[in-house]
Amino acid sequence: MKSSSAIVSTSVDAVTHSSSRAFQHTARFGGTALTVTYTLNREEHGRRQLAEVGAVMDERTLAALLCLPTGDLGQVPARLTRLVDKAEAAGFAVVFQDPDGQHWAQRRLAAPVTVLEISMHARNWDGGSSVLHDWVGYAARVLHLDELATEEKTAVLSEAAFYGIGIAAGADANTVLPPDNYKPRRWTSARWRFAELVYAQYLELAEQSS
Repeated sequence: MKSSSAIVSTSVDAVTHSSSRAFQHTARFGGTALTVTYTLNREEHGRRQLAEVGAVMDERTLAALLCLPTGDLGQVPARLTRLVDKAEAAGFAVVFQDPDGQHWAQRRLAAPVTVLEISMHARNWDGGSSVLHDWVGYAARVLHLDELATEEKTAVLSEAAFYGIGIAAGADANTVLPPDNYKPRRWTSARWRFAELVYAQYLELAEQSS
């Protein structure tokens, strides 16, 4: 995932995605403007607001937290003890040490948003798809094209369907091909960090609008 980002939108838009209430904003990730559609984990957001905790951007900390259970205490691997202790200090985990010196912990932190879709606007398939290939595994992906010429429509849609990328075309961004359903096999620290980055942008935009 591209680490650098800059917000393009001036506000967060409320949208409907698959019959669910969601939010949407646009930001530059690695120099490319992408529109992210996401739902807010209101319980986690509320907990963080009360604890005055914002977005957590350290991927090593997130990776360590992923090793911990949320409903019970789990044994902490020795290699992660230092990171988990730091997480406890920040309020991200509860840690206990037994008489034998073994650390046990439970994760308190959860992903603040669920990213549903990543979309971008491009003049042609080749340029847009090369960017969206970098985002496979993060969310459903949609490419908005200015137009889809008749002579290239079959080739573009065939390739897009193969890669699971949705296609929208025209000024109204009419859906020509929906993206594949996004069904991640597992939750990763990279995906969690991206969710935290989107959450940080959400908080910044919300503050600007208040």
